[in-house]
Amino acid sequence: MLYSIQIYRALAASAVVVFHLNPRVLPLGWVGVDMFFVVSGLIMGTVGLKEQPREFLSKRLIRIVPLYWAATMAIALLALTTTAFNTYKFHWDDLLRSLLFFPFVGYNGLIQPIIRPGWTLNFEMFFYVTFAIGLSFKKPLIVCFTAITSLCILGYVFSPLAAPLQLWTAPLMIEFLLGLLISQIRFGDRIKVALAVTALGILFLIIGFSVGENENNIGIARVITFGFPFALLMLGSTALERAGVWPRIPLLEHLGDISYSLYLLHATVLAATVRFAGNGLVGQTMGILLSIGVAEASFRFFERPSRKYLQEFLRPRSRPLPA
Repeated sequence: MLYSIQIYRALAASAVVVFHLNPRVLPLGWVGVDMFFVVSGLIMGTVGLKEQPREFLSKRLIRIVPLYWAATMAIALLALTTTAFNTYKFHWDDLLRSLLFFPFVGYNGLIQPIIRPGWTLNFEMFFYVTFAIGLSFKKPLIVCFTAITSLCILGYVFSPLAAPLQLWTAPLMIEFLLGLLISQIRFGDRIKVALAVTALGILFLIIGFSVGENENNIGIARVITFGFPFALLMLGSTALERAGVWPRIPLLEHLGDISYSLYLLHATVLAATVRFAGNGLVGQTMGILLSIGVAEASFRFFERPSRKYLQEFLRPRSRPLPA
């Protein structure tokens, strides 16, 4: 695993946490989602192409499902048994569709599951399935690119579409393709080229931040404004790391390790913290620290152990030879 990828995971999760805590501090913190999508494509293009479809899907499910299901069931149980979530009325079909990563319009009119940050996992899982199908062919990248771009075109032609088609045909899926694309580009030891690409990505990001976008927009404008610059930035960064000139930042790398738990659980932690400690400076500081603390505990005592157990449980076992 490239260390720079872990740093981008850390930055992406942190940006989303700060945005959800106080949008005035980081108004465009939601672009961490775009960073996550490009990173996912980059990782799949780096390590996923070496795997068989079944192996690939099992690894991704082991990585994503246990914590997501546990968090979803916990939220559903709280909504069913307490008044802690007075803005959400529990429905069994919502729970089932959430657990199956099947996009649906929630109580707030948005396409999102019971656990709100999980809407991005609907994108992720659809990309994983598409990528796994591509792995069944000789040229998986071409299959994946063709499938996703075709769906995006169909989504544009027949717009507006209802959920789940609205999500499955959203141009935001192209950010995964950008990650796949940059995973196949190599600069060798041409450090100046890598630096130039990195600088260009930063420049385009600055322009994107000055222009801004709507966080609920999943169209092509968002991809161009943020997805493309992030892809350039990661292309340059990974090239610099391969050339041996990327700095190691252990704290951010570890934050990248726990980024999935941080991203998935932070909204619930922040809501509980603000409820009991208020939304002032003290409450917000507690919210950030508790979010990181809960993510650390989740990673150490649930996410990593469950992954290890499932990997061992699903590992093919050789049958003993007959005597």
